[in-house]
Amino acid sequence: WNDYLYDTIPGEVTKLISAAAAINDKALVKAEWLLSKSEGFEDTCNKLKEFSFVNEKIEYYINNFEKLAEHYCNNNLLVLELKEELNISSPIATGTSTKRLQKPIIIIFEDRGERIKISSRNNSGEWDCNKLMKLCVEGLDGNGGGHPASSGANVIKSQFPIFKERLIDAIKNKTVKIKK
Repeated sequence: WNDYLYDTIPGEVTKLISAAAAINDKALVKAEWLLSKSEGFEDTCNKLKEFSFVNEKIEYYINNFEKLAEHYCNNNLLVLELKEELNISSPIATGTSTKRLQKPIIIIFEDRGERIKISSRNNSGEWDCNKLMKLCVEGLDGNGGGHPASSGANVIKSQFPIFKERLIDAIKNKTVKIKK
């Protein structure tokens, strides 16, 4: 999160609005209202500070990802079960993949009631997350896809063990490795 444009004041505003969206729709509406009443970026940052705790949680997970995640396939696959009410798997996956761990495939999953939400990232250019997500949900009650470096999926909770087994097998067998 603290790289590139995110270090600027407009970047900070962007992070705080995203933080509000991660809480719930009501918080996002409040952030939009505060934004409409603000005079400039610095004023906006000050008014949106109440949402900064979300970014602190995201930073915590990014900075501690290796310790918190399960490691598979000679550390080519790191999987973290996120147990948060906040919808923060995507920014954690992106931040971890770009800031700390570019080589492995980063997978974060979170329980969203009857479904499991999965975020995958890999910035090494060695693995295709889009193909990985589609392969893992094939024939299951779920869907998946996206881009080679960033993809997502969801599956019903009872089928998640099958999804996870397929995930590990695909990395172990290099099924979604991009040939260079």
